Amino acid sequence: MKILKIIFAVSIVFILFSSGYSQNDSLKKKIIFRNDTLTLGNHYTFIQKLENPVIGKLLGFVEDEFIVFTDKDIEEIDTSKILKILDPSSYLFGEYIESKEAGRNKTYYFLGAQLLFPKLIDGDGNGYNFGFGITANSLFTFSKYFGIRSDFDFYHINKEDHTYSYTYGTFSSSTYTTGNSVNAFLFRANLAFGDLNPEEPIMFYFLPGLGIGMAYYTKQTSTHTYSNYPSSTYTYDASPGFCIGVSLGAGMNFKINKKIRMFAEYQHNIWYLGDKGPPVFPAIKFGIIL
Repeated sequence: MKILKIIFAVSIVFILFSSGYSQNDSLKKKIIFRNDTLTLGNHYTFIQKLENPVIGKLLGFVEDEFIVFTDKDIEEIDTSKILKILDPSSYLFGEYIESKEAGRNKTYYFLGAQLLFPKLIDGDGNGYNFGFGITANSLFTFSKYFGIRSDFDFYHINKEDHTYSYTYGTFSSSTYTTGNSVNAFLFRANLAFGDLNPEEPIMFYFLPGLGIGMAYYTKQTSTHTYSNYPSSTYTYDASPGFCIGVSLGAGMNFKINKKIRMFAEYQHNIWYLGDKGPPVFPAIKFGIIL
């Protein structure tokens, strides 16, 4: 019986090749097995009960057995033992589509803190020393490599107390100034370029952005002292102001689990704040992504 099956299988192979079946898929013969449609000449993976999977080319169907040509031999597979039949071409195509779709039309939410360093630029920072803030962002990706991110930032930038002294001959004066720190609410739109594939354990990206916002300057007090004259104090009320600027950032994040990532970013900011506030300041951002 086994010899007859082998002869049958070899005959099927000969007929398939001689009829030019590979040149016209529409001529391939089909076998209906349970809910699957199998094509003679195609490769399949046969998952069996209590036996190793068999991978090979389907040659035919005889007496409730599939005839399969593997790398080593021609095997007969009892259909009653088959749990599942996998089509490798469909599986690979599905993997390809899944890979193409990864990162597309995804939305991520960033929540974190930031540290600001105006004095790192010119050693003065217009008298502004350091700052801190919070950030809440959302990133929408169009592909694994491109997206748009909107940033909502709150900044507090501290201004140092400052003393200016002047002496000429017997005349001397000094001015002591306090206050005028900056609180700002900023909105920024960024383009995101880089590795935005959520399946990657680590992602690197760049963020050029343009933003607008409102700044609020705290009350400023200046005390002037002159030699041989009584001191005088001037107070400048707190005032709001409009700001606009550009930024360039680079960041990375890494996966904690399927739902949470951690991020860290460097952002270089150039802002117009009128005659107040630091015009340039770097920022370090860090937090979580949901």
